[in-house]
Amino acid sequence: MKLISGNVGMEATPAQSLDQLWAEAESLGRVSVDRFLSDGDYRVDINFSRRSGTTVYARGRDRGIAYALARAINEAREMGAGEER
Repeated sequence: MKLISGNVGMEATPAQSLDQLWAEAESLGRVSVDRFLSDGDYRVDINFSRRSGTTVYARGRDRGIAYALARAINEAREMGAGEER
């Protein structure tokens, strides 16, 4: 694998498609998406219930919706989403 250093004007793309990310997010809980007109960022919230019964949300925010979804998924998993009750 060759590493590219410096600013070469390219953007990384997620390994999963937007459809795959959305399906994964939905498997964890209720998904909602907002877009901020002021800066163009997407905010993705995943609401889910923890084992204790507490309802919490995980949030991801980024200029790209796929990255915002991936960040919300990662945060939700760190917070215990998807674990068996």
